[in-house]
Amino acid sequence: MDTIVTWTKTYVQSIKKRFIRLDTLGNNTKRIEQYQNAGFDFLGMFDLKNTDRLPDHYQEHPACLFEIDLGR
Repeated sequence: MDTIVTWTKTYVQSIKKRFIRLDTLGNNTKRIEQYQNAGFDFLGMFDLKNTDRLPDHYQEHPACLFEIDLGR
């Protein structure tokens, strides 16, 4: 995962963006820990709105949102 995050940081900076955002579904504590260890801040769990056009599993679980703020 470190290689992916390092590449993504370089790419995001090259296109003049400030944030890298990531989401996953459900209360998967191991996945949350993995993303935090990779440098992502855990923003919390949210029920998604307007999921009618998304696959069924998006209606069944909250989304865990993460970001890396490159502007710090």
